Amino acid sequence: MRKLTILFLLMLSLSLSSLAAPQASYALDEAKAMIFIQKEHPESLSRSSRVFKQVLAEITEVLQQDYDMDIVDEVAATSDTYEQRGGLRKKAELIAVATEADCDIAIILQVTPWMESKHGLKKVRSQIFLDAFYVDGSGRKIGLVDVSTEVPVTIRPPHKKPQIAQAAAEASKDVAAQAGNELGAQYLAKLERRDEKGGVYTIVFKKFNANELEDVLDAFSQIEGYVSHKQLRKTARGAKVEYKSTSDSSVLSSEFELILKDMEFRVTTSSRGSNITLSKMRIRKNRR
Repeated sequence: MRKLTILFLLMLSLSLSSLAAPQASYALDEAKAMIFIQKEHPESLSRSSRVFKQVLAEITEVLQQDYDMDIVDEVAATSDTYEQRGGLRKKAELIAVATEADCDIAIILQVTPWMESKHGLKKVRSQIFLDAFYVDGSGRKIGLVDVSTEVPVTIRPPHKKPQIAQAAAEASKDVAAQAGNELGAQYLAKLERRDEKGGVYTIVFKKFNANELEDVLDAFSQIEGYVSHKQLRKTARGAKVEYKSTSDSSVLSSEFELILKDMEFRVTTSSRGSNITLSKMRIRKNRR
């Protein structure tokens, strides 16, 4: 009897300890992202710049700590850097590099400080540009951020290179965290949309070339209710795309027409159930 009592107390103790222990968290795996530098303007900073490195570190910290992203450094993962190639890279090249490093997301970062003179004083502002997209072949855009210093930083005398660099660093630091938070918020919003249930539509593009199609799909991914899209078939004169959205077909057709009009495409639109066809019209030149 005594043995049974001891066994019962031992089992009870184990049960209570398991209830008191913290439960495991089954959070989603971290998204793995690679940040690339893209230097479109002569005044934009190179990766070797001290100011650029500070901005990169700040944005990396924000995305890792506040938005659960695993950030991979491009230089550490591959030797295929901007400086070695000596020119701008197309999105397909960035996707290939990020995919090779087993990343889910590619992020383009550009930091551009500029100097202005006002009331006899020289001041510096800084612009940070971020463009993030998935590298899974869908081309889904995650977010676009373009922020600038609201209050410029005054350059201290004697207005030489070290003072200008210090002012640029202060101006860039002010907006680096803001840029990281704005991109992180857009990323979380995309995750919430992805989990929503929506309709699945088939969009047939006619007479659109590859570059036009990429631009149009980028624009379509910004429509309210967008969930995801993927290309089903590609032809020399168009493509068939699966498009998921929480919006109904009439709303989508209207949104598509407005976007294409803003992009200066003349199209005819027809829809039948979940099938939407967008045909680009040829503009005939007047004969004299």
